Amino acid sequence: MNPGKIGRVAWREFASTVLTKGFIIGALLTPVLILVMIAIVTALTAFKSEPTISGEVAIVDPTGVIAERLTETLSPEALAEAARARAERIAETLKDVSPGASSFAGSIGPDAESFPTLRVATLPADTDQDAEKQRVREEANVEDGRLALLIVDEAALMPQPEGEARQDIQLFVRPKLKDDVIDTIRNAAVRVIRDERFRVAGYDRSVVGRLQDVNTGSARELTEDGGERASIGDFRNFIAYGFMMLMLIPTFVGAQYLLTNAIEEKSSRVVEILLSAVSPMELMTGKVLGQMCVGLVIMVIYGGMSMYALISFSLGDAITPLALVSMFVFFALAYFTFASFMAAVGSSVNELREAQSLIGPVMVPLMLPYGLGIFIADDPNSTFATIASFVPPISPFMMMLRVASTEPPPPWQVGLAVVISAVTCYVAVWCAAKVFRVGLLMYGKPPNFRTLIKWVRMA
Repeated sequence: MNPGKIGRVAWREFASTVLTKGFIIGALLTPVLILVMIAIVTALTAFKSEPTISGEVAIVDPTGVIAERLTETLSPEALAEAARARAERIAETLKDVSPGASSFAGSIGPDAESFPTLRVATLPADTDQDAEKQRVREEANVEDGRLALLIVDEAALMPQPEGEARQDIQLFVRPKLKDDVIDTIRNAAVRVIRDERFRVAGYDRSVVGRLQDVNTGSARELTEDGGERASIGDFRNFIAYGFMMLMLIPTFVGAQYLLTNAIEEKSSRVVEILLSAVSPMELMTGKVLGQMCVGLVIMVIYGGMSMYALISFSLGDAITPLALVSMFVFFALAYFTFASFMAAVGSSVNELREAQSLIGPVMVPLMLPYGLGIFIADDPNSTFATIASFVPPISPFMMMLRVASTEPPPPWQVGLAVVISAVTCYVAVWCAAKVFRVGLLMYGKPPNFRTLIKWVRMA
């Protein structure tokens, strides 16, 4: 084969794909548009002005102490203070793991105006509960009307009896009341009852809280160079899955481009002109290389965005050089395997619809890593994960998951996976080249798999 001719075919294939408006919009502008949309949605969420819900919460309180405390707990100021406290706890938890994420969580400071205005109305213990429920129904569409009816059990301040299940509160709400408002009322009632139980039992709630509070901090990961850093825990499994997706998406997109281009050139007879200047093997090799470069462009774009996001949240050290090198090696092997199959299918049919029955067996292995990857990321050194990482043609994707996980496989397993993937790639290219050589100039009835096997044997 002539390397110069292969290079020219590869450049033509690359340029005809990357320099088109469709690719620029789909591959380059889409990530930018996603970031812009995220920024716009975030801004709109921060400055949205939804109508504040206001209304009455009626309470039947035989204990005589819960209603007063509930009025204080449901005030907008108390709700905002509780939300800020939760945000501060989240920020403190994330501080050691990601200062960037911690700063974002700590910046969440809801004000009192963003919470519902709830008035607590105390009803007599002997009130007609059915009548009060009916009032909730009747005022479903009344502005500033009754939102809910809370019924407290007379023994609610006592601990739950052993071996029995007592319903301490019953909450009845108007139709279509927002879930966050329902949760606000229910959680406030539970908190008040819990605090009152401590008081009745003679315990100081704040002291008990401090006794229960054990500040463990975040786990520290001891690095091989003698240092330490915050452990990112299961988040590394998400990163490993991201590495696999960075391989899958370019492989899928590039192989699809190769399929459609081969079919278009064959149906338009352009391939006959090309074959007058290059051999079928040079043409197929150039096409595969050109579309692989297209896949690399996509990988760099999306990978660069992911790296920027990780660095922004101070998680850049979660990406190891071994994982980056492995990603490009396994991508090349996986891409050549699947692209060769796609090129063979594209050269053997005249229209895209004729290829649908032939690309099924090629697409199924590309879909498997989506589902299997979840299980392998959770336990990268299990027997299932080890076996799957040696099964062609999904071996590159499965091994990439293991390499980027919290428990990388032994080097010999990585080397064996590379060898298996390389042999698979060679067999795929060899078979595809024979089908490509025969199929390019074959017209008429589309072939089936038996015909393709015959072409491999006769070419």
